[in-house]
Amino acid sequence: MLTSYGSAREIPYVFGTVPGRIPVWSTMFFPMLQPRWGVGVFFGAGGTAVATTRQIAAATLNIITQGIAGDAWPIAAQNITWRDLATTFQAISGERRRILWLKPRLFRAFGYVDLAIQRLRRKQRGLHTARLTDLQFSDAFLDPAESIASLGYPQDDYRPAFAEMIRLWSMHAAGRA
Repeated sequence: MLTSYGSAREIPYVFGTVPGRIPVWSTMFFPMLQPRWGVGVFFGAGGTAVATTRQIAAATLNIITQGIAGDAWPIAAQNITWRDLATTFQAISGERRRILWLKPRLFRAFGYVDLAIQRLRRKQRGLHTARLTDLQFSDAFLDPAESIASLGYPQDDYRPAFAEMIRLWSMHAAGRA
């Protein structure tokens, strides 16, 4: 959460790219959807609020330049389910393989296995994936109407930004980035 002029921005999952950077989604979400042995793996229940980098930038600029005050502003534009996200990934990436939908206990187990693998690599994720289970399987949706009206950021479809993220990730995975 960032604070500026007494206003905090609550930022959910963000779709978009920063020039020269590989999207953070590349480390966990995209590899889960990329088929191995003909099958992708993803969690089936739940969903999240999302925003694009353009919306985050516009809301932040408006808060600063217009002196918008308030305790906290959730910056989101739409809510998507994880199933919708996986389907969109397949449509954009061209992957048409089967996806196994994980139950919460399997996702939690995956999180602990991932934690062990990361420790062996002497790396650490920003989130403890096993402890993330309850949140990932919830409907973490927001009603963005008040924030959009107050902060003046535009409606923006996440799909083009998501497509650019997938393109950059694919290039990186193929060693071309």
